[in-house]
Amino acid sequence: MKIAGRRSTKPPKLGRPAGADADATRTLILEGALEAFAASGFDGVSVRELTRRLGVSHNLVHHYFGSKDNLWREAIDRGIADQLAWMLEGMTDLGESDDPFEAVSVALQLFVRVVAQLPAFPLILAQESAIGGERLDYIYERAIVPAVKIGTRHLARLEDAGGAKFDMRSLALILSAGASGLVTLSSIARKLGEPDPLGDEAVEKYADTLSRLVLNGLRGAPVAP
Repeated sequence: MKIAGRRSTKPPKLGRPAGADADATRTLILEGALEAFAASGFDGVSVRELTRRLGVSHNLVHHYFGSKDNLWREAIDRGIADQLAWMLEGMTDLGESDDPFEAVSVALQLFVRVVAQLPAFPLILAQESAIGGERLDYIYERAIVPAVKIGTRHLARLEDAGGAKFDMRSLALILSAGASGLVTLSSIARKLGEPDPLGDEAVEKYADTLSRLVLNGLRGAPVAP
């Protein structure tokens, strides 16, 4: 199961042309904000600098969003919701697979591809997880809870099929960290010799390696000495 292409989160450096549609301007600001928050963190983003870089009026942020906090929340919603829903839908569709191990393998590879397609999300999640607070709560309720519920159901099917038993909370953290590793540890990946960690070839190799490693563990395969 592959996602065709990866949409860049980098906003075009365009101003607002005469008569531009308000939705297009909002999208420009939201996409720029999502990338800025991923790169610099919430506290490191200057709304004035963001609007200057995007070539739009500083007043438009206040007009459309009211505050930096609202801008952050809407950027999270706009930038993640569609692709998160795509991932969750893909995982839900695996529920009727005859082979629960194969279903989890495909779902995990799908997870890696979605993370690579929208690298801003794991970066923001890593930042907010280190800090804690209301912004993490917002992401947790909108993104993590639905994913964990679906993932837990699939893992329960593995246990019913004779798979090894693991602590679900530990496993959720391991899978989340593993799937986002190409993004959150991209600089280390380059030092290890991977020139383009988010390139198609690297993503496919990583997704395959991670899924096979996890599936061997879930099947209860013995570890060679």
